[in-house]
Amino acid sequence: MTLSANVLLAWYASLMTSTTPAGWYPDPQRKAVARWHDGTGWTKHTTNASTPPPPPKPPWGWKQWLVVAGAVVVAFGVYVGYHAITGPTAEEQEATEQSQAAAAAASEAAFDARSAELAAQSSAEITCEKLVTNNLKTPATADFVEVTTYEDTAGDWITKGAVDAENTFGANVRTTFLCITHQGTTRIDRIN
Repeated sequence: MTLSANVLLAWYASLMTSTTPAGWYPDPQRKAVARWHDGTGWTKHTTNASTPPPPPKPPWGWKQWLVVAGAVVVAFGVYVGYHAITGPTAEEQEATEQSQAAAAAASEAAFDARSAELAAQSSAEITCEKLVTNNLKTPATADFVEVTTYEDTAGDWITKGAVDAENTFGANVRTTFLCITHQGTTRIDRIN
């Protein structure tokens, strides 16, 4: 391209960007092509110069998104307002109350069952520790460690662990134990 063509192209481009309204114009570099000028600059959109298509649609801006957001808010407000005014039917209200009552009863039953389980576990553990303490030489020095209580598959409570206590010579000795609680009666199964 010659110097005069470059100057002409630059002049044409500056003329198009400063005073031209948006529209299809002949491409300054390719004569058989029309290029879209958006009013501030050339875009990448091109077409055949003899039959230019309609202008490209601009991308959605914040105004379009604001309109959509406003429509969503209005629709939500209408929905909430309608249900606030009409409210649930008597059947819907009764079904909701029955469902809530059933859920509360199930929760209370689960709480009661867990409470009974914890009470049985605690009772088995406390009774086992009393029996083990009675078998020690110096029961006042007993310190129970690593004690666990669980229910086995037969429904018995198994309590096992260790106890640190002084023997008759004053030495601290660790003793392990295992108790079984069957139908509320606890017995020492093993102690060493």
